[in-house]
Amino acid sequence: DAPAGSWYQMIADCLQHDDNKTTDMDRPIWSLGDESAAMPERKADERPSSQPDAAPAWVSQNISQQEASDIVLAEKIFAPSAMGASRKSVPSERQDGDQAKLIGQISHSLFEHLPRLPDDQRRPAAQNYVARHGRELSQAVQGQVIDDVLAVMSDPKMVDLFGPNGRAEAPIGGFLQRPDGTKMQFLGQIDRYIETDEAIYLVDFKTGQLPESDQIPQDYLLQMAIYQALMQAVRQAKPVQCGLIWTRAGRIDWLDDTELSKALANMLSSA
Repeated sequence: DAPAGSWYQMIADCLQHDDNKTTDMDRPIWSLGDESAAMPERKADERPSSQPDAAPAWVSQNISQQEASDIVLAEKIFAPSAMGASRKSVPSERQDGDQAKLIGQISHSLFEHLPRLPDDQRRPAAQNYVARHGRELSQAVQGQVIDDVLAVMSDPKMVDLFGPNGRAEAPIGGFLQRPDGTKMQFLGQIDRYIETDEAIYLVDFKTGQLPESDQIPQDYLLQMAIYQALMQAVRQAKPVQCGLIWTRAGRIDWLDDTELSKALANMLSSA
């Protein structure tokens, strides 16, 4: 029974009269009025015509392949993280073990959730989380995962990023102009973002195979280059620094602005 005075009980008191009762498969249904008569009335002269209007003239006009391409670019919204999706995984990536993948997933979750806690609560919380979600990992590996994550979060250049003013899963979007004047629209999400008095920092977590620091995959560079350009369009007075955190090893790679600019220019000129 519904609690006395609840909305449910008040509605039931109003509806549950014989005049409002019907049945369906021997079950009572309480409703106001005849539901079958609830359709709107339509006058005979309001019925739609069976003959469609003439098509506008532009339907039969031909456009060039370039014009069609420009229209597609203008209407489509691109995801920065998918711009290099054609990159195929190398054999070492495909053969990566389940343990490495699990470490990456757990690390990503710790980077996302631990910043909400005070510093002195982060290690106990991480230990509880890893013990619960990383039971397949040895005690030594569990401890190393926690140490690596906390080491990144305590790095002097990352303290603010993982502090109370840092933002997780920050949305970003806007337009970037191609050399011919046409524009491409982007919409994405930054894993970690903070704006300080001196600069803006954008960081993305990567759970994939760990590359050498001087061999960052081009699709990752392009993704961060787009984020950087979109942010610079609205925060022109501050430098925007981009970085990648490799969750399987707790390593930070700060990306070179020249490499980012080159990746962006190549994409915009060939899109």
